[in-house]
Parts: sequence; structure tokens; C-alpha cells
Amino acid sequence: MSNTMNTPLGTLTIDDGGDGFLFAEGYWGEDETFFSIRLQPEGGTDDIDFEVIRARLNMLDTYCVSARELLIERLALRDVDAASDNWVWSPEAVFWSREQWSILFAEGTLPICDPYGVIVHFEGDVAVDVEDLSDAEEV
Repeated sequence: MSNTMNTPLGTLTIDDGGDGFLFAEGYWGEDETFFSIRLQPEGGTDDIDFEVIRARLNMLDTYCVSARELLIERLALRDVDAASDNWVWSPEAVFWSREQWSILFAEGTLPICDPYGVIVHFEGDVAVDVEDLSDAEEV
């Protein structure tokens, strides 16, 4: 298999996620936001809706606000603004399937962000869960 693939989102690099899954990875927009798409086991893209991914990447700032709102709620945070990126930042998008995807804030001032950041999972357009990575092992 080639280590790159051409897609409607540009040329993406293929990476073995270390858990038996392949991911197509790239950068999007002026900020060059990192994103990855989990591929079918054989590396296929038949079930990937690139237009949905493009739309979500184009609206990532809006989704980051929703993700921060869920973090504020779940972590019972006070005195933080969901629109501000001064407490969690460096968002990366991971697309697991058409409707399931996540935003990883790779950096932040919260203890939960150390050392790998914090993930907010989405079902479609709705932020639904927070994943604490502070006890995760490096892959």
C-alpha cells in the first residue's frame, strides 16, 4: 500500500495507528489544523463522506466552542469562556465514522490536559462525551 492517498481533501499520509487501524492524516486550512480519518481495515475509503468531513473542518471553530461548553459542564469549570482558546487549544480532528468524530485539544492549562490533552467526542454535530487522557499510555 502506498504511504499516501489522493482524496477530495488533498493528499493524505497513511499511518498505522498502532492498534491495527489505518488512518489517513493531513492538515486543513490556513491554520493547518491536523486531522485524521480512520480507514476501513484494508485501507478503503468507500464509507468515508469527504464532504461531511470538509464541512466539519471548515466549521471547526464553531465545533470547538461546543466542545468547550461540554468541558465546562462536565468538569464543572467556572470563570472560563467557551469561546476563548486560552485554557484548551491546538485542536485536532479525528473522524472515526460518518457520524462519530472527535476533537482533541492537544494542549491546555487544565490538569486533565497533562500530558496528552483532552478529547471531546461528537455524534454528528453534537458534543456528547469527554475523554480524560491523563492516565493514557503513549502509543
